[in-house]
Amino acid sequence: MLKPENGMGGDGPLRFSLIIVKRTPVFELNPSTFQPSEKKFAWQRIFFKENQTSFEFRTFISFRYEKITVYHTAAPVNPQGNSAVIQKKIPPMPITSQHLQTPIESLQAAFQDVAKQETKLWWEAYLKGTLDFRGVGIPQIRSVLAQWRHQSGVDSWPATEQFELALQLFEYPWAEDKLAGILQIQLYLAQDLPWKMSLPRYEYLFERELISDWNTCDWFCIRVLSPLIASQGKECADKISAWDQSPNLWQARASVVAFVKSIAEESYRFQVLQSCSKLIRRPERFAKTGVGWVLREISKFDMEAVSGFVEQHRQDFSRESLKNALKYADQPKKRS
Repeated sequence: MLKPENGMGGDGPLRFSLIIVKRTPVFELNPSTFQPSEKKFAWQRIFFKENQTSFEFRTFISFRYEKITVYHTAAPVNPQGNSAVIQKKIPPMPITSQHLQTPIESLQAAFQDVAKQETKLWWEAYLKGTLDFRGVGIPQIRSVLAQWRHQSGVDSWPATEQFELALQLFEYPWAEDKLAGILQIQLYLAQDLPWKMSLPRYEYLFERELISDWNTCDWFCIRVLSPLIASQGKECADKISAWDQSPNLWQARASVVAFVKSIAEESYRFQVLQSCSKLIRRPERFAKTGVGWVLREISKFDMEAVSGFVEQHRQDFSRESLKNALKYADQPKKRS
């Protein structure tokens, strides 16, 4: 939605602020059909009205030098006076090389061979349509992934190439593909990837909105980020904690959920509570539920800290997150 900025209007120059731009597919494109040096544009035009002013919303897709760049622009149509053109640039989307595409397609075909419609429908209903599913259960994802790695020869690739393939799986809309990417990192690559190299790539997944639901986010936190914190220590943990300032909901949620498995270590609790104090003030449901989950785990070791946090921020809790945070309030604490 576009709205005039406060204090503007009348006969003066029109200025507009971008409140929300939702990235949605415009049409399917096959980057492999373009030459590396070729430059092409495509766009979608949408007209709408806001406060008696007509607007034109365009999505531009630029192909150049094997990269895709997506631009969203919005501006008044035939405005009176000067107007500000608002543009949002989405980071370039990597084009899959044939070296990666062939094994990925064979993995996807293997998933489809074991997919069940009832499993697909159950999961899509459970996540309320926020994520597409093929219909493959988690145990099957594990077994198909292991067999595929051997048959395709991916298990003999250098770790860096296997990592690129794992990240590429996040590009696809199906939950099973994303979970396969997560398991590829957790089960086969975690010990071979320097965290200072891998962490910026993980940040990029959030920036590209390739992790954009609680199911994928929490799997990624528990199976990739939590082991990373456990093995790499405070410097890495501090970098992940700093995600609490991200405007991206799921990256911010990851700043606390990634510590669920590390809460037994007292050294991390203070910084986790600091991050929780930022997330609990956010309006999004899944920012608050992330806090509730983490506080529930802290309460097993330090109920006093959780009670103090709840007392200080009670007005910011939702009923759902508060109930989860205090789930173990009457139970004896564990030893750290």
